[in-house]
Amino acid sequence: MLIDLHTAVNAHSPADLAVAVAQAGLGGAVLVDTHQAHRLPAYKAALEAAGLLAFVGVKLQLERGDLLLIPSDASASAFTRGWAPPNGYTWPIAEALKAIEGFDGAVIASHPYYRDGVDPLGDRIYAIKHIHAVECTYGEGVTRWDALAREACQLRGYTEIASSGGEARRLGLAAMVFADQVEGQADLVKALTTQACWPVEFEARGAARARPELEAPPPPRVRDEGEDDDRGERRPRRDDDRGERRPRRDDDRGERRPRRDDDRGGRGERRPRRDDDRSAQGPRRPRRDA
Repeated sequence: MLIDLHTAVNAHSPADLAVAVAQAGLGGAVLVDTHQAHRLPAYKAALEAAGLLAFVGVKLQLERGDLLLIPSDASASAFTRGWAPPNGYTWPIAEALKAIEGFDGAVIASHPYYRDGVDPLGDRIYAIKHIHAVECTYGEGVTRWDALAREACQLRGYTEIASSGGEARRLGLAAMVFADQVEGQADLVKALTTQACWPVEFEARGAARARPELEAPPPPRVRDEGEDDDRGERRPRRDDDRGERRPRRDDDRGERRPRRDDDRGGRGERRPRRDDDRSAQGPRRPRRDA
């Protein structure tokens, strides 16, 4: 059974959202609202009436990125109390982590490297505590961003998540498969925190994902009989064009001329040293008295 872990209710009516989840081929969904949980029971009832599994969660919109909170008990006051940020718009990361400390459930980080119109967490994912899972793909084939998120999961031990990312247009492109039957919130949280689930990704219906294709090299050109070379006919090679070398003269690196005795490089007898040579070490002349 396929379950989408991030189905945002947004402006959809409960009935319309239930139809969208069923048409996407999903067996269930985690219904998520931003900073509040009081609207979720109506959507949960609509999905269950359509024969679908329904779970609930809350999204905390951070200054950079989002966190999804999936409680073990959806009726607990700690979950239904409301999650409005202190400044009314977004949560500072430090304050959000303090607010979810001791939360009884699973904490999922939104795709930390998905940059299409959002301000993601990025490498901050490595420093955030209290996280159990990370969204790694939205089914859009952005392999570079997805690979970075999967690397973070492998290095930090997080569960890899595939979901629609809260976008109705992406429902059914990515979802989760669970090892055991998931019947309630507690089963869902246990599977997420123990990595007893796997992400899957599908092609968009009617529009296969574009993949780069390697172009084959062009075949070698075959010349017709009698056809000149592309560069024209070459001129005939002359005898001295890299052909036979001209005869070497005697003084061209041949036999060396006889070495003279006074050659500086020779090792023959030296000429006798004269007495007036400055280099000679003869007796000094007597010093005159002052």
